[in-house]
Amino acid sequence: MKKVEEKPEDETEVSESDEGSAPAAVARKMVSHRRKNKHHTTEESEEETEVSESDEGSAPAAVARKRVSHRRRNKKHHTPEESEDEIIKPKNKSGGKKSVNMVKRRSKKWSVPVNTTDTSGTETSDSSDEDVSLRRIPRGFDRHLCFSGSMDGKGDDFDSFNLKFTSYARAFKWTEDECRYCLCWSLQGDAAKYHTLISSGSGPLTYKQLMKKLEKRFGGKELVETAQARFNQACQEPNESLEVWADRVQMLSLRALRKISEKYAASQAVNRFCLGLENIEASKDVCLKRFKTMDEAKDYVHYYLHISSTNVQQKSSRRTSQRDDPEEVVNVFETSINRMQKIDERLKQMQSLFDKQMAYNSSEGAGGRANSGYGRGTRGFNQMDNTPNSGGYGRSGGF
Repeated sequence: MKKVEEKPEDETEVSESDEGSAPAAVARKMVSHRRKNKHHTTEESEEETEVSESDEGSAPAAVARKRVSHRRRNKKHHTPEESEDEIIKPKNKSGGKKSVNMVKRRSKKWSVPVNTTDTSGTETSDSSDEDVSLRRIPRGFDRHLCFSGSMDGKGDDFDSFNLKFTSYARAFKWTEDECRYCLCWSLQGDAAKYHTLISSGSGPLTYKQLMKKLEKRFGGKELVETAQARFNQACQEPNESLEVWADRVQMLSLRALRKISEKYAASQAVNRFCLGLENIEASKDVCLKRFKTMDEAKDYVHYYLHISSTNVQQKSSRRTSQRDDPEEVVNVFETSINRMQKIDERLKQMQSLFDKQMAYNSSEGAGGRANSGYGRGTRGFNQMDNTPNSGGYGRSGGF
C-alpha cells in the first residue's frame, strides 16, 4: 500500500506563501482544508492501490473496479442492517500469482421485540405464561414417555416413571419450567384428571409441588409396618419364575426397609428370596450357603433345579425301560405266583395239622370219661384237669 505524503508539500507552500506576496492567512486556510480532506484522499489512494494489485494478480481488474465503485456509492448509505461487507485480500499461492479471497461479514441483525400481551380475556394466566416462557418443545422430550395412573392403585408404577423422567431432565438439562411442561404433557388418564383437579383451585403448581402430589397419590407408599409384614410373608407363586420372584422381593424390601441402610436391605432381600422358594429342598440348600448377593443365589438355584430335574428324568427312564422289557415282566410275574402258591400250601398244611390236633383232643376227652372208675380217670394220677367231668382227683370230680 502506497501512502501519499502531503506534509512536506504543505510546509513548503506555507514557507513560499510567507516569502511571496500572498497573505499568510490564505495559505494557512488552504493547509487546514487539505488536512481535513486528508482522510478521504488516503482512502481513495488505498482503493486505487487495491485495484492496481488486483491488476497485477490473477483476478480480473474489472471485477475489482466494480467492487471499488460499489463501495464508493454505498459509503455514505451504510447502515447496521447491511447484509454483507466484502474485503479484498491478496493471497500468494505456489505459482507466484496473487489471488483475491472474498471474506464475507454478516452484520448483526437487530431483533424486534415481540408483543406478548394477552389480547383475549378468556385465556388463563397459565396459558399466557406458556406463551412467554416456552416457545418450543424442549430438546429430548419423548412423546412416548407417559404415565396413566389409576384411582384404585392398580395402574402404572409411579416410581419407575419418576426415575425415568428425572433421568431425562438431567441428561438434557431442562429448566424448572420445561420440567413442569413436560410432566404435564406426559400425564394421561386418571393422572391427567388428578392434575386438573389439583391445579384448578390454587392455580398452576411448580414442578416440585406437582411431583410431590403425584407421588403422594400414585406412589403407593404404605405404612412401614404393613410393608414389613408383606415382606416377611412373601413367597414364590406356583407359576412365577425366579427372575420375577427376585424382582418382587427386591421391590418389597425397598418399601419395607427404606429407612435402613442399603447393604442390610440387600442381605434381607437375599434371605427372603431363599426362604420363600417354592421348592423346599432348594430353599434349604441355598439358605445353608448364605449367599450375599441376589445374583449368586439365583444362579445357584438355577443350577440346583437343573440337576434335580435331570436326576428325576434318569430315574423315570429306568423305570419305563424295565416295564418295557417282556422277559423281566414275565419273571416278576412268575416269582409272585410261586410265592403265592407256597403260601397257600403252607396254609393248607397248617390247617391239616390243626384239624388233626382238634380230632385227637376230642378223642382223648371221650375215652377218659368212659374209663373213669369212682370218678377217677386214667389221667387222674398224672395230671390235674380243671375241666368238668374229667375224672380223677380233680377239683370238680372224684369223691
